[in-house]
Amino acid sequence: MPRNKQVRFIKVRILTWFLALTACLGTWLAGPVVAGTTQSLDSIKQAAIDHARMLAHRQSMNVIAIETGRLDTRLRLSSCDQALETFSPFDTTFSHRTTIGVRCNSDKPWTVYVPVTVASEVEALVLTRAVGRGDILRRSDVSVRKQRQNKSGMAFFQEPDMVIGKQAKRFIQAGTVLTPAMIAEPIIVKRGDTVPIVASLRGLNVTSSGEALASAAAGDIIRLKNGRSGRTVEGRVQADGSVAIRTGQNLK
Repeated sequence: MPRNKQVRFIKVRILTWFLALTACLGTWLAGPVVAGTTQSLDSIKQAAIDHARMLAHRQSMNVIAIETGRLDTRLRLSSCDQALETFSPFDTTFSHRTTIGVRCNSDKPWTVYVPVTVASEVEALVLTRAVGRGDILRRSDVSVRKQRQNKSGMAFFQEPDMVIGKQAKRFIQAGTVLTPAMIAEPIIVKRGDTVPIVASLRGLNVTSSGEALASAAAGDIIRLKNGRSGRTVEGRVQADGSVAIRTGQNLK
């Protein structure tokens, strides 16, 4: 056979195989539903929901709703002649948004991965009034309410003692669920303040004073200018407003 005819023959064969494969895929994805031969998508979703509910129960989550993501309506899977098997495909901690695997282990096996969102109800601290930047939170400013949670890793407070005495970092509207990003320890040392400096040397406390070079809250590390020597020292702000410096720094 001449080379040109051979090339044409090969191209025709490849085109034929491609069309046949496309036809098979089209039947699998969008072929007609025959009763009793196709697995219901609803049954797959329900299996994923049941698995997610079981995982949530293990973590004592107060589940109020479980929703699945969309599955391709063109999906055609052979009807499973045994109970569907569910599993967690990823070795991670169960969270509000996860993926559940659903598979059939019959003669015609298949596996589908279903995205799932779990909404739970939690108790969280909510502001009872609007507060401005720099306001100090009081007990009357917060209350505990039940809130819907459907985001993984969302941080919030559950006990009033965790926020009382803290300072708002920005304006916060009434009814807002408080998160750690919204509040901070109050500023007790302001830039330019003269503050006590305490250093522990061999069991003895040596005191001095210095000028704060920045504003800071209790627990913050701050730099100060020693009032006697003019040296710059560094220490941690204490709850009483003094600054404890690291040993080895010269106070003279």
